[in-house]
Amino acid sequence: MSIDELVFEGSDKFEVTGIDKCRDKVQIEVVSKQYGSKCPGCQVLSKTVHSYYRRTVMDLPIIGHKAWICLKARKFRCLNECCERKVFAERFSEHFKSSKRVTTRMENRLLEIAQQLGGNGGERICRQLNMPTSSSTLIRSIHRCPVKAIPSPRVLGIDDWAYTKRINYGTILVDLERRKVIDLLPDREAESIEKWLKDHPGVEIITRDRFANFANGVRRASDSIINVADRWHLLYNLTEVLKKMLTRNNHYLKETREDEIVKEMDKDILAQEADKKAQFQARSIYHKKFIEVKRMLAMGYTVVRITRELAIDRRTVYKWKKLDEVPRRKKREQTNIVMFEEQVRKILSERPGTSIFTIWQTIRQQGYTGSQVTAYKQIGRIKGKKHKYLPTQASAFWQPGKISLLMCKSPDKLTAKEKEMIACLSSRSNEIKQAVILANGFRTMMDQKNGVLLNTWIERTISSDIKELSGFARGMLGDFNAVQNALSMQWSNGQVEGQVNKLKTIKRQMYGRASFSLLKKRLIYESVF
Repeated sequence: MSIDELVFEGSDKFEVTGIDKCRDKVQIEVVSKQYGSKCPGCQVLSKTVHSYYRRTVMDLPIIGHKAWICLKARKFRCLNECCERKVFAERFSEHFKSSKRVTTRMENRLLEIAQQLGGNGGERICRQLNMPTSSSTLIRSIHRCPVKAIPSPRVLGIDDWAYTKRINYGTILVDLERRKVIDLLPDREAESIEKWLKDHPGVEIITRDRFANFANGVRRASDSIINVADRWHLLYNLTEVLKKMLTRNNHYLKETREDEIVKEMDKDILAQEADKKAQFQARSIYHKKFIEVKRMLAMGYTVVRITRELAIDRRTVYKWKKLDEVPRRKKREQTNIVMFEEQVRKILSERPGTSIFTIWQTIRQQGYTGSQVTAYKQIGRIKGKKHKYLPTQASAFWQPGKISLLMCKSPDKLTAKEKEMIACLSSRSNEIKQAVILANGFRTMMDQKNGVLLNTWIERTISSDIKELSGFARGMLGDFNAVQNALSMQWSNGQVEGQVNKLKTIKRQMYGRASFSLLKKRLIYESVF
């Protein structure tokens, strides 16, 4: 392969006349071999050369070095007497665009980097790749890039996204079959949705949340479009109303939590007894080792062999060799705090507000020999202060928010502990028991895609005595078809939520330069290519 074919991909319009390396830069000398060029004004072909000039254009790096093409181009005379131009520079249909300082392939590569990383991030990467450019140049390349026309989707997902949270919002449109963003709207008004749908006919199914503007815009655009509510928002709304109901019945949660704490304390006592048993067993092992050492010594075993076989220290063997009975282990010395219990009770009866510190100083002067911590514990016990034992796990589980999530979860995905918690609450309150049954029925409908039962479920919920769930069920009647479709069809707004997360990432990448037009081009360009 010749150097001309390597640099210009087989084009016969250019000839490489030389290559030179200067420090970290490779310079390629190129001459144009075109037969002629058309005048940009009148499009008349001219072969009459007026003069020559040089263009220095940056190309993609070569073996880690910057690459520059020095093109010797021509200027032609325009042969059309009616044309305003008399002399024009040579034009090239590929590789070199008019007035550009980079080749076409370099420009395409910079555009790819700008779309993926933005201005500042792209500038840093370009510098590392030996393609130096500025962040403003990269941003301008995005602005110049035309957005390709995308065909109207059959299944469309709609959701809002925030310019500034709780202040300004826009709308994102996603083709759910192709899983691509197809457009952004600058607001989330019903008129904008209606206009877009009328300009892009062919949409058959739309997934959305139950925001009124989206519902009104779709209804005005066409009555034939099938609306599908977002399943995640339905579950989220159900969780919120259950949380309100549990907060109103919080005394049942507190009672159940206290019972759980008592169980945890009983477990703690059992654990202490198990520790004592383990210590007793350890002492018995200690006694057995003593007997085994004495037996092996009587049989004439050496100390080295005994230490190796029984895995004990040789100093212990030498000590036990002199003893006839197993030595008792040294116990922790007990304090004489018991001698001062009557004195403490007398002080508390005469002066009830006396601090523990003052009592400790008093008994220490009278002969108490123990530590301050031990004294504080015993005096606190006499004063009637109980040890506050609140297991974190038990306390955290019995919060309304935690329980409402468990009530909306599929029963087959609950652990044995979680099922026990729900059963305990249901046994204490008929209202909570009824709420659990209704929540399980709604979740089963959703999992089994059995939306035909929705009307029956709404009637049962409205007739129940739970005001929070009754309000939730009445709210679904205003958008009944969309909710029923959500419980029957496969389509969901989950893909749209993921695209919104991508939009947020791109928006934050651009810091203060995230104008709507720039954000739209970056997001749609990324989706198309």
